Amino acid sequence: MLKKLPEELSLDEKKVRRLAEEVAKDKKRTILVQAISNLRQRNPKGVAAALNNLAVAYKLVPGDGEKWGDRTEVLDLFSVYVSKVGMWWLCAFVVHVYTLSTTLFHPSHQEDNEAKQHNVAQVLGIDEAEAANLRELVKSGAVKVDAEVEEEAIF
Repeated sequence: MLKKLPEELSLDEKKVRRLAEEVAKDKKRTILVQAISNLRQRNPKGVAAALNNLAVAYKLVPGDGEKWGDRTEVLDLFSVYVSKVGMWWLCAFVVHVYTLSTTLFHPSHQEDNEAKQHNVAQVLGIDEAEAANLRELVKSGAVKVDAEVEEEAIF
């Protein structure tokens, strides 16, 4: 996109890339704060969206993972992200089976989700062993998104 768009708009590719990198660098901390805010507000969709944005910013400007004072919140962010991505895949699979459509969803989405999870773990400074442990906890149901906990409490 950073090559095609400047070419189509007759813009200097180097200037566009430099500007995009500056914006991404400035936004990384703000996006992390937004993700933490969504976590504290028990908004898992907001957490997932913010972490996707953070991963995109890191693709433009790679570097060390963002630092956050409370490591537990960082691990919670990743757990919520894994939960939301995993739930999307399950919903997509159910829709796929129900409609018997081969064009709506494809098994490559599972691979895409795993790649996204890997990228988000790197951005948050979570090593692969720790990420694998968190994935297993989410998969086993030991970690629940707060909205799920509240929903269960109602019944």
